[in-house]
Amino acid sequence: MGAAFFKSGQAYKIYAGAAIIILIAVLSYAALNSRSGSVIFKTTHVPRGWTKHDIKYGPSVIAPDNWKFKFNKKNGRVSLKGPKKEFAVIWPLFSRKNINSRAAVLTLKNIAGHIWPAIPWRLPVPESPNSVRLAGFKNGASAIALLTWADTPKGTAMCIFMVSAPSKNFKSSVPVFTRIFKSFTASGPALSKKTARVKYSTWEDTRERAFTLSVPQSWKTEGGAYRYAPLDVRVEVRSISPDNKKMVQIGDANVPIYAIPNQLLNMGGFYEGSFYYSGYGLREMVMHYMPGTEFARYYSYNYMSGICSGIKITGSRDRADISDRINRTYMEYNLPIRLAAGEARFSCIRNGTPSQGYVFAGTFRTSSLWGVKYLYIAFAPSAGGGLNASMKILTHEADTFKENPQWVAMNENIAMSSSKIETEANNKIEKMISNSFNYNNKVMDEIARRRENAILGEVDVVDEQTGEDYKVDSGSNYYWINNGTIVGTDTDAIPNHDIDFNRMLLRP
Repeated sequence: MGAAFFKSGQAYKIYAGAAIIILIAVLSYAALNSRSGSVIFKTTHVPRGWTKHDIKYGPSVIAPDNWKFKFNKKNGRVSLKGPKKEFAVIWPLFSRKNINSRAAVLTLKNIAGHIWPAIPWRLPVPESPNSVRLAGFKNGASAIALLTWADTPKGTAMCIFMVSAPSKNFKSSVPVFTRIFKSFTASGPALSKKTARVKYSTWEDTRERAFTLSVPQSWKTEGGAYRYAPLDVRVEVRSISPDNKKMVQIGDANVPIYAIPNQLLNMGGFYEGSFYYSGYGLREMVMHYMPGTEFARYYSYNYMSGICSGIKITGSRDRADISDRINRTYMEYNLPIRLAAGEARFSCIRNGTPSQGYVFAGTFRTSSLWGVKYLYIAFAPSAGGGLNASMKILTHEADTFKENPQWVAMNENIAMSSSKIETEANNKIEKMISNSFNYNNKVMDEIARRRENAILGEVDVVDEQTGEDYKVDSGSNYYWINNGTIVGTDTDAIPNHDIDFNRMLLRP
């Protein structure tokens, strides 16, 4: 993250807002937990020919024996598939903010389009004050999506139910869908007070007072704005839990600015992995451009190895939903930059303990260089949902990150001063190079003149009266001129005592 990181506060806040939506309003059954667990529907009867699918600290649902059950433990979504192309999806979710009907409509449209993008969904229809419905039809199949929600003191609990079946069998499938949905329950483990309540305090960058953010009180936090050059300022804030097992981090001061390899750099001996100075005190590493997803994987392998061993990437994906939103803001402010965002998850071993990590990266590029504008890392032991807890803290820190306006103004002045100094320095360097070039040319010309004279047996003489240069045969010590006639002598005596001869200067 360079100085430009601080000059785009609006874009930064947009990402932070996106992180809140993604990491806190996560589509997860766990968000509905309470001390005794939260129940959406409850049934204990399992009819003959049906099977109960029960996940500890997760969903419980019954379905016909010949239906396939699938549970996504990362986001809490339940998927069921029947033998005659029947499909059912149950997806509970939670938001810390209370929603209204309009927000519910937008949520249902977005999620239904994400799960089954090939189906053309019609306009939402309100079913009740706390539910909305979508209907769709394509290639002989009918589909319905329903969103229900309920406000709680901590936010809004929601659940999406989706079904699809061939239109000719849809009506006969409704009783099966209904029984499946009515059987659904979701519960989780009791939350301890320590887990449920994290106390935060404000932390200020101690290096340049460039920013503040809210961090866990009991965690050790260090870092700040590291100024490697007038225009190379890199942010790093790392918070570590008291037991040294969990970690969250914003930015990394060890990540440099990158130069895109080209023929000129190769000719100068600057290959991938090498550094060179490009001006303004910038020290750039030569490296091919990596979009956010590729860099997140690269960072997991190459930077997190100092924290744990045996790193394995367990998943990665592009985050165009985030980069597109930020890029729209860049365009609104006419900023000549575009972001490519992505994320990666990895597993590893730390001090003998199986652990997990998450890396989000947003990279940008110009014609000659690229950099990492956004970098967020979370790390924790695999057991006990530690990574989810770390990611919530990371999201909180990102959301509370605030720049110091005075520092931003000062940094912009530094950039302007650096530009002026660099321009003056470049002018001086250019003049020195030009003078050196001209001098070298004169030296080379003189060497060429003497070489030519030696080969041809000639010398150069100058008429003092007119200043004209002449080439004459060598062999004499003195040369004289009279009306264009040049005579050479061995002694300093006028030829034939003719007073009209003028002595000429002999060039070395």
